Amino acid sequence: ERLAGHGGRVHPVACLRYDDLDWTVREMTRLRGLGSRAFLVSAEPQGGIAPSSPAFDPVWSAATDLGMIPLLHVGMAPSLIHPGWAKDAAPGLIRLLSVLQPDQAAQVYLTALVFGGVFERHPKLTVLISELGIEWVPRLITRLDVMAQPGVSPLVLGEYDLPRTPGEYFRDHVRISPVPALRESPVDFLRAFPEMAVFSSDYPHHEGNGTPVTYYDDLLEGFDSTVKAGFLGGNIAAAYARMGDPL
Repeated sequence: ERLAGHGGRVHPVACLRYDDLDWTVREMTRLRGLGSRAFLVSAEPQGGIAPSSPAFDPVWSAATDLGMIPLLHVGMAPSLIHPGWAKDAAPGLIRLLSVLQPDQAAQVYLTALVFGGVFERHPKLTVLISELGIEWVPRLITRLDVMAQPGVSPLVLGEYDLPRTPGEYFRDHVRISPVPALRESPVDFLRAFPEMAVFSSDYPHHEGNGTPVTYYDDLLEGFDSTVKAGFLGGNIAAAYARMGDPL
């Protein structure tokens, strides 16, 4: 309510529950009316329903109908470690283990969405991945493209019968935001997947940057201006425009 009417500068992200999808859709609709353009999703099934299941489709349909992008953030994508690691271990080690592989849940999540046909059923849908790193994405795309090939897929999942490759679904329907830190430099990622990377500052978190545009201008010096413009705003704007409700 406090942010309503300030959509030119700030777009609130809706925080939802998914144990009653009829309520979820109603709440998405209410919050879209207040200016929200994104909503948090969990990397884990909620209310006994997997996000890749057709039973979850009302949420994805509402997202595209309302012009809202689902956001998978590190806070909703817990990595799983065996509790035995905590025995006789220093708290600092447990903390390190708990944040070492945040992309674990994201990889499961995106694989399920692609192979579960979510993007095929909802061709205007885009999922935004935030603060989960970027280095794992090319490896995952390569692996899934191989697993979907004829002669390989029957050994794992039966015949792959979707009309596009996993990599094509990733390029069209997944966007990744790195944090402006050297460990997440988007340079190599942008060379391979220029349409997938989107700007973020993460300010004022300690891993953020108070002058992120300058930071990325320096880091991406020499890149084609179209690629830079896409990263700095064009890629995410295109995702909203594809739903028919541009920013």
